[in-house]
Amino acid sequence: MGSNDDGVKSTKWVDREQVMQLNSPQCFKFGYVCSLYQKAVGMEILEDVEPHTTSMMYCMGETIYFLKGNQTNIKITTKEDLELFEGYVLMKQRKVYTWNN
Repeated sequence: MGSNDDGVKSTKWVDREQVMQLNSPQCFKFGYVCSLYQKAVGMEILEDVEPHTTSMMYCMGETIYFLKGNQTNIKITTKEDLELFEGYVLMKQRKVYTWNN
């Protein structure tokens, strides 16, 4: 992983042990997220921060906890995403069926 010095070049190596990858979807308790957004409105920071819950949490000084996962991160936001997910599930079911027979 390299540094982003000026959007054009990289001159430094970034130690991967110092970087955590954030994947969506995240999981939050509904009431907790509602209270965060109410607090953010009171702090008047929503227009100054990226429109993501985690970005807002960093801006507010909240702690974000990590759970190890894998790269199979499926985010369903469109009808096409749902169709891709259905295909993924069917593929997985076929593999299980093939392995068991």
